[in-house]
Amino acid sequence: MPYLLSAQIVAFLNDIPAIKIHLAEHYKTFQHWVENSFNLSATLQSLLVNNATSGLQDSGIVYIKETFFTVTSIPAFILFTFIYSFLILFYWHIIKSFLFAVFKNTHKGNWML
Repeated sequence: MPYLLSAQIVAFLNDIPAIKIHLAEHYKTFQHWVENSFNLSATLQSLLVNNATSGLQDSGIVYIKETFFTVTSIPAFILFTFIYSFLILFYWHIIKSFLFAVFKNTHKGNWML
């Protein structure tokens, strides 16, 4: 299995120069199509792409941070909920004694615990 994976990686790495050439050809074909279809020159296309992607990088980092925070906060919330529930149930007798000590004696009879 490791040999098969490493052979595939080596074959892919050997094909990278050909892939770059094909992508460059497709990019030029697409650029000519946009130029003919929308009357946008290649320099104007590059300017539009650069303007659109300049703000994308900054907002992309924000989206990654928000996604990471959301993905990590949900399991943390669930974990802390289980921990706190366990501790409250485990130390209920101490909590009950504390509440009885804090409130007046007249309120002790109202607790049905």
